[in-house]
Amino acid sequence: MIHAQFTRKDQLDKYVEYKITPSFYTLHTYYFAEAHIANRGTEQAMYIGPMRDAIDKGLRPTNHFVVAQLEQMFKRISRGGAEIGHDQRVTPMEGLKVMTINVDYQCGEQDAKVHQQAFTSGPS
Repeated sequence: MIHAQFTRKDQLDKYVEYKITPSFYTLHTYYFAEAHIANRGTEQAMYIGPMRDAIDKGLRPTNHFVVAQLEQMFKRISRGGAEIGHDQRVTPMEGLKVMTINVDYQCGEQDAKVHQQAFTSGPS
């Protein structure tokens, strides 16, 4: 599921049931948060790209096509300085996984990539 920014909490259970791998674009928290708050409301905007909840449900989400700093997965701060869904932050290791091995999994290439073993054999 590409561009799954506005996935609702209840939809994550369906992703698990149907084995859908969501691809979020967490930079929306920086670039578009104020517009999403204005157009969709605070509650929905605070749940942009629910990476934390997806990981906690056992999904392997990805963060696609990053063109700016990755720190938005960890900080979730808008251009205006507002905290956007701080409960959806991920750890640096989780951030690395959503950009590497989770992408391999999403594309069905997990067995063809060398770095898979490095991330699965150590602590997360």
